[in-house]
Amino acid sequence: MWSIRDKDAPVVADEVYRHLLSVEQPDSTQAARALHHAVARLRRESPEISFLSWVPFIHIGR
Repeated sequence: MWSIRDKDAPVVADEVYRHLLSVEQPDSTQAARALHHAVARLRRESPEISFLSWVPFIHIGR
């Protein structure tokens, strides 16, 4: 696996949990979708960042 930059990790984590907790009953089956939205936000807000900044964020599971 690749290293995650210190300044990117909190942005992604905040967005993942914001997405998961935005409904009355959190649903862990939405984890991959939440991560997708978080990485998309990171890429959208920092278009100059390199591929190596966002590619380490992966979802493993169902």
